[in-house]
Amino acid sequence: MKNAFIEVIPHKLQRYDTSEDYYQASDNLIHFKISKRPDSRHEWLDAMHGQIEAFINELRGITPEQVDKWDFTHPEAEDPGSLLGCPYFEGHMFANVICQDLAKKIGVKWEDYYNEEIK
Repeated sequence: MKNAFIEVIPHKLQRYDTSEDYYQASDNLIHFKISKRPDSRHEWLDAMHGQIEAFINELRGITPEQVDKWDFTHPEAEDPGSLLGCPYFEGHMFANVICQDLAKKIGVKWEDYYNEEIK
């Protein structure tokens, strides 16, 4: 497992329209950028989702560069990771399942979190 650096940033500074982004910063570091949200529990869920997805991807041999290639070639998709054919579909969907349970544990309604408009 690589080291992780998690940073909360204004949404407008994301590389594309996403609430959670990660990339390989160095050989042993993955940098996670989480969009600032009104509820810090939502930011925490984004960070957890990213870490779970990235770890599952790493175990399956899927690189952050492959994730980027998919995401950047599917800008029309609201959630590119949920599209069939997505190379990281399994890790993304597993992270969603885990985060739904985490949301319940911290008193967040999944629908509120998932449908929140991020600016």
